[in-house]
Amino acid sequence: MISSFAPERALAHRKRSATKTRHTVIAMKVCPSIPYPDVRFLQEESAMQLRDNGLRFSPITVVLHWVVALSLLAILCLQVVIGQASSEAGRTSLEHLQNLMGLILFLVSIYRFWARITSYHPLPVGTPNPIEVIISRSVAAALALAMVLLPVAVWASRSAAGEGVGLPGGFSIPALLPTNAALKQVVDVLFDIGAWAFLAGLALHVFGALKNHFLLKNNTLKRMLGKHVEL
Repeated sequence: MISSFAPERALAHRKRSATKTRHTVIAMKVCPSIPYPDVRFLQEESAMQLRDNGLRFSPITVVLHWVVALSLLAILCLQVVIGQASSEAGRTSLEHLQNLMGLILFLVSIYRFWARITSYHPLPVGTPNPIEVIISRSVAAALALAMVLLPVAVWASRSAAGEGVGLPGGFSIPALLPTNAALKQVVDVLFDIGAWAFLAGLALHVFGALKNHFLLKNNTLKRMLGKHVEL
């Protein structure tokens, strides 16, 4: 009974492999300027790989993507709560918690940026416009870099202002720069430019995800939720 199903399983496996190969070749033709990994290498990758490949995001990438998104949202919410805090002690505790979340976000972002530039990006779902693919990937890489640089800018600004970066439990982050009012102004201007650029890129990123999900009705968003999808 078991052996009778072996040819059928083998045939199904060959069909899946052929489909993946065909999608890779099509993508190479549509976006020849984007480097793609070897097709045989993609087919040999396991479903639970540790790094992204041309077919899917790794579970680590999916989890960290949403960790960063939720952390950003939590930091923004904490900023609103800090502004409404009635006591100085409560405000200080919330600021320390916000600093801790920012530190964790910074460390995670370093890994995400490294993974972004050293791993293959999964092939696009469906048959997207090549220009849109290049723009979306450029925006994603820029956002990953901004998540590394913006926390450093905040750290530098507070250091130049002579302010410490306190953490829960009485810990603190050492100053990055000496106290200097003129230097703080320069850092603040650079931060404002970077922050607005980050928000613009984030808006494009969210718009692209919603467009793929609701307008084009493909599985791009579902893939980032961890679902295995066919290209």
